[in-house]
Amino acid sequence: MNFNPPKVSVVMLCWNRWEDVMVSLSKIEKIEYPNKETIVVDNGSTDGSQEKIKRQFPWVRLIEVGSNLGIEAYNLGFEAADGEFILIIDDDSYPSKKSICRMVQKFSENPKLGVCAFDVRNADDYDQVAHHSNSITETQSSYSTGFNGAGAGIRKEVFKKVGFYPGEFFLYMNEADCSLRIRALGYEIQFFPDLIAYHKMAAKNRESWRAPFYYTRNSFWLVWKNYPTARAFK
Repeated sequence: MNFNPPKVSVVMLCWNRWEDVMVSLSKIEKIEYPNKETIVVDNGSTDGSQEKIKRQFPWVRLIEVGSNLGIEAYNLGFEAADGEFILIIDDDSYPSKKSICRMVQKFSENPKLGVCAFDVRNADDYDQVAHHSNSITETQSSYSTGFNGAGAGIRKEVFKKVGFYPGEFFLYMNEADCSLRIRALGYEIQFFPDLIAYHKMAAKNRESWRAPFYYTRNSFWLVWKNYPTARAFK
C-alpha cells in the first residue's frame, strides 16, 4: 500500500440496533488501513445508541438525524465524507481486515471503476471463513449490474454526480436505482470475490409489512425514473 494512501470514508446508517453497531464498530476499529474515517448516521434511535457510540467509540464521526428518514439519512454521511472513496455498510455489517486495502488498489488500477461490489457473507460464519478471506488468492472479478449496500465501495465523485441514494424510496431498491445512474455515466460496477463484508442476515426492528410494500412500490418507481416512457408503460 502507498505510504500516503487515499482516504476512505466508512459510512454506516443505524437505527435501534446498538448491539449490532457495537460489534461492527469493534471490527472496523481493527481494520488494517492507515487513512480512514468512520461516519455513523443515527436515524433517530431510541435505544441510547448515540450516547453509547460517543462513549465507547470516540473516534467515530456521529451525525444525529433526530428522526427516521430511512435510507435518505445515508446521504448526510455521504455528503460529509472526506474520503476519495466511500465504503457503504449496514449497522449490522463490516468489512474484513484487508478488504479496504484491496478495494483501494482496484480503484487505482481502473479509473472507470465506479463501484466495487463486495462478497457479502453471513456474519454467523465469520470464524469459519475469516482466515480464508484475509489470505484469499481468488481475485477474478466479474461485471455486475448492481451492488449490496451491506458492503460496497464507491468513488465519491461518481456517487455525488448521481445524487447519492434516492431519498424518496425510504427503504429498498436504492442500490438498484443508484446502479442504473452510475452505469449511465459510463462507469463500471464490478464484483470482487476477494473483497469481503460480513452481514448479520437476520434483520431486526423491521415490521413485516415494510419489505413487500417498499419493494413493490419502489420497483415501479425505479422503472418510471430510469426507463423511457414507452418502455416504462410496457
